[in-house]
Amino acid sequence: MNTKFMPKTQVIFNRRIIFDHLPKTAGQAVNTWLSRVFGPATVTESLIGDHRDLIQTHGGNFNIISGHVSFRGDGLDPRYGYLTCLREPIDRAISWLFFVNKNFDNSVLPGVWEKVDRFIKSDGEDMDDEIRDYLENLYVNHFASVISTCPTSNDDQKLEDAFFAISHYDVVGVYEYLDDFSKDVVEFLNIANPPPIESVNVTVTRPRVNHISDRLRQRLIALNQLDLKFYHALKERKENARTLQKHSSAKATTMSWMPYWRPELSIINIGQVVNTLDNQEYPSEIKLIAYLTLSGPVTKLNTLINVYDHEKALILNLSSSVEEQSLYQLKAGFYEMQFSIKSHLPAGDYQISLIFLNEHVKAHHELAWHSLAINIPQKSTLDDEPKKIVRKTKGKPQHPSLNITYEYFNEAVAQKIDNALGSITCNIPLTEVKSATSFALEVNVSNQSPTNWMGSLKNPINLSYRWMNANNEVVIFEGERTPLPCMCLFTGESIEVQMFIISPEVPGSYQLVLVPVQECVAWLDSKGFKPLVLTINVIE
Repeated sequence: MNTKFMPKTQVIFNRRIIFDHLPKTAGQAVNTWLSRVFGPATVTESLIGDHRDLIQTHGGNFNIISGHVSFRGDGLDPRYGYLTCLREPIDRAISWLFFVNKNFDNSVLPGVWEKVDRFIKSDGEDMDDEIRDYLENLYVNHFASVISTCPTSNDDQKLEDAFFAISHYDVVGVYEYLDDFSKDVVEFLNIANPPPIESVNVTVTRPRVNHISDRLRQRLIALNQLDLKFYHALKERKENARTLQKHSSAKATTMSWMPYWRPELSIINIGQVVNTLDNQEYPSEIKLIAYLTLSGPVTKLNTLINVYDHEKALILNLSSSVEEQSLYQLKAGFYEMQFSIKSHLPAGDYQISLIFLNEHVKAHHELAWHSLAINIPQKSTLDDEPKKIVRKTKGKPQHPSLNITYEYFNEAVAQKIDNALGSITCNIPLTEVKSATSFALEVNVSNQSPTNWMGSLKNPINLSYRWMNANNEVVIFEGERTPLPCMCLFTGESIEVQMFIISPEVPGSYQLVLVPVQECVAWLDSKGFKPLVLTINVIE
């Protein structure tokens, strides 16, 4: 018998939420809705991680942690309110299968896509262990893990544990009645006039439960016997009462939230140079050049710099605040920041993390974080004989020096491109190339839209291409990427870029379509960009 965690008898919840997002239960839609209601600075993006790790990493910066949460029998945190949403188990499994199968391909999800495809085509007979967790009693296994340190083979015990755990969630919704779920959340958190929940991350061309083969349906039913009992019992309770959890005591002591909107800092690029210095005070210097944008003004910007050795041990920690290098009264726009770190680090490989913080009187908020690898070379003596540097102890090098300078360029801010009116031209006559050959092509890219195009490390802007055959079929959709210089192109400007392209392996007549893409956002021809189309004969 598993030892159950104690119920949350003491109400110390202080408007902190964990949204426990189960796969294909409208989690992305709920996450987007929470961001609209409370402000994007209050809600994390959809995360994946261990329950305690997510709280430790993100709890200090966000009121609402949203994502696929895994438990290890550690129970619920009494400081948090818990939300989740369930969906009819067979419908959820079908949605997940066809979401993977239709929204991706084997190049995007190698291995997983192939296993899902085999499962569908075999009517569920060919099931790999890698996808089993998504298809077999996902609900019961998940909620039982809230209070159970190890899984049990006893189905009745699993169900008991799962019911006990979910009974301590504050709001449990049903996918088929999302409006009721949003009303329950509104009532629990005492908020007014929320927007409706809108569909996000919808599965493309998925069949309904009664449209799949009888064998596949029966296979999924057999895999989800516990989930079906669990779901229908909870749904029956929902139909008998609007919520599963009474939280009138929490409502009586709460006040409406005011969304906190903080500026977004986007890192465009970070480069680094390592010098060996000819003085005894500081044998080495690390120079970092960061290009970034701020979406709004910041009164005080601080930077934390952590240096880790090859064993991932923290050996150097610098704060611009401690070193009196804070930056004040920064306005929105495009910046270049330079960091000079002089220290006694011995030769070797290191990892540097930069954390940018928006400092307030009572708190600080993390705006951006980036990590990069560096190498400090062995310093040579005058006769070029390597000088052995022995690191006697781990720990912080003595008397490190930090110097930070910055320069403001203009008001451009990194953002998702909505207006991509522009074009590509090429003055080089190109009509024939050899098959399976890499070649360069000089092009001119222009931004004719009223907005600046500014990418970031998270969403860079690259030039790419597609190859289409004589039947107007796309044979290569994801071409090689050529980064847009400086990750940006301002409104009304043009830039010369040398693109790198690989031709198809099969000879024939093709159309080469050149078009930019903002990664993880959109191909810009879907936002108004006019691609360049070249007719090319591919020869052996």
